[in-house]
Amino acid sequence: YGNSFDGTVPDELAFCSELESLGLHDNRFTGTISGLIGSLSKLQNLTLSDNGFTGTIPTLFKNLDILQQLSLEGNLLTGDVYPEMCEIGINTFTVDCDIECDCCSGCSEMDLLIDELGRYGVDESP
Repeated sequence: YGNSFDGTVPDELAFCSELESLGLHDNRFTGTISGLIGSLSKLQNLTLSDNGFTGTIPTLFKNLDILQQLSLEGNLLTGDVYPEMCEIGINTFTVDCDIECDCCSGCSEMDLLIDELGRYGVDESP
């Protein structure tokens, strides 16, 4: 995490079939989150928070049936968490508070505030 990676997450990541944990948080990734991550059937922890991802949460994430932790807060995601995501039993599931999620364990109000300040041209850095 925090490696200043940017651009999009390569689709080739889906070939890492034995991957159990993927932490790409605190970087500068952009674009949509690839649904191909949903093919990583052994994935237990997925942290994509604090990047610049846009779009919706991929529907193929419902295939991650042993996922225990999913962190998506601090991005520019839109839409709602679809019901199938709530059925896979994720222990820790966090998103930004403006995304409707009935099964999330928490949301990040700070990220929502920072997004609002940014819309009005206020720099949130110290």
